Amino acid sequence: HEIRTPMNAVIGFTDLMLMDSKGMADDHREYLETIKTSGKLLLMLINDILDISKIEAGQLHLEYRSFSLGYILKTVEYNVAALINRKGHHIDFHTPLPKSDGTNNKQVTIPGVEDTIIGDPNRLQQVLNNLLSNAVKFTDEGKISYEVKILVRPSGSMLEFSVSDSGIGIPQDKQEDIFQPFRQVQGGRGVNNTLGGTGLGLAIARRLVEMMGGQISLESSTDQDKHGSTFRFTIPYVLANARVDENHDESEAKSGSSESQSKLPKLSGKVLLVDDNRINLKLAGRFLKSMGCFSEDAENGRIAISKFEADPSFKAILMDKEMPVMDGLEAVQHIRRIEVTENRRRIPIVAVTAAAMAGDREECLEAGCDDYITKPLNRTALHRMLAKYLKP
Repeated sequence: HEIRTPMNAVIGFTDLMLMDSKGMADDHREYLETIKTSGKLLLMLINDILDISKIEAGQLHLEYRSFSLGYILKTVEYNVAALINRKGHHIDFHTPLPKSDGTNNKQVTIPGVEDTIIGDPNRLQQVLNNLLSNAVKFTDEGKISYEVKILVRPSGSMLEFSVSDSGIGIPQDKQEDIFQPFRQVQGGRGVNNTLGGTGLGLAIARRLVEMMGGQISLESSTDQDKHGSTFRFTIPYVLANARVDENHDESEAKSGSSESQSKLPKLSGKVLLVDDNRINLKLAGRFLKSMGCFSEDAENGRIAISKFEADPSFKAILMDKEMPVMDGLEAVQHIRRIEVTENRRRIPIVAVTAAAMAGDREECLEAGCDDYITKPLNRTALHRMLAKYLKP
């Protein structure tokens, strides 16, 4: 919790400065973009270290819920396309998803594969992001591709994902090492030893795949005439009884730039911000102001209850989960009881927490929250969340 929280301020206030960068010198804007990029890389490192620590301690638990496979794959593809564009090299990216027909249809499917399945969508996306980002990192030219197919086995059907690249390849004697924590391949034909990385990504990917009930394997060659790598992993293919609407569209995957953030439609309404960290309160308040909303602060759950009771004009509450005096979930339960006894309308409450662990969302919803968002706060994600409850 405390490790991730400072990144909320670093990335969030950098976003605010970039939104207000009209007339700023180009080199100063470049400095801010560098801070933002470095902050996100540091956050990825923090998340990797937390993940491997939880896995080794047996404290990382998976979710099992229905989700849209097509949506997860579409999001991954946007991320990879952005990496390829930033790299600036000529790389062909081949995917199994059909090309958009221009109708802005949210449902994207792979022929022969049911779209709505049961599993942990966030961890599946994490594994795919890791394998595909590695493919981009180690491929200067040629092609990168991934495929999805069904494997029918006596013990049950599996989905097999394969990620292939025409990159530098991995020497035979190093192929097992790369799945160990903090181990990276050094040297070799055309290898740039400054490519970076923590050496944790593949170790985490293997552990996650095994936790999901699958296996991961590697085929790679460093031969001059045929170099490249193919990673394959499997997960159980469990169909959901009904299709789900992920309630997302392409704009979500594309919404990370400061330019797109500045064009978000205005919202209106008064929001109660509840957080024990004054920097987090300040950042969230600035985000809300830029969206057209008013806000009022509360430093803990007890103060939040008092302000809620005294002021019926609040349209929504952003409630931090962990606070001194009274935590967020206890405060939510008090607020829900007040609504019942005083016959007040149900106010939307969104839990805000740095603890992005499986089970947190369900715990918040069971306590009476309507939704859940994790830190570091992103203005676009926060706007998308509040737009469900606040009128323009």
